[in-house]
Amino acid sequence: MLDLVCDVSFELTSDFNFTEDVPKLAALMMLGSHTRTGGLPFTSYMADDEDKAKFERNLGTGASGSGSSTGLQHVKLRDSVGNSRDRKTGYTKTGYMEEAKTRI
Repeated sequence: MLDLVCDVSFELTSDFNFTEDVPKLAALMMLGSHTRTGGLPFTSYMADDEDKAKFERNLGTGASGSGSSTGLQHVKLRDSVGNSRDRKTGYTKTGYMEEAKTRI
């Protein structure tokens, strides 16, 4: 359902890296059609260190335990020319935080 109302959906590893390339994110951030995101940290696209820390804290909470959590966070993402773009990120963490589904 969220895929219908969100611009981009992707999965992250426990280290907050993309599990695969996300062409829609590259297009949204005007990164070019040949930009590879797979394996890169999602937080590297965040313009604000405070946003990075909060995102990692929110998704990392309880990473050593089981269970799931969901949340919403406003972040500033940096596009290819250095402009900050305000975006809402919704996330769902399941199990032992082996992967997290993130939507923008």
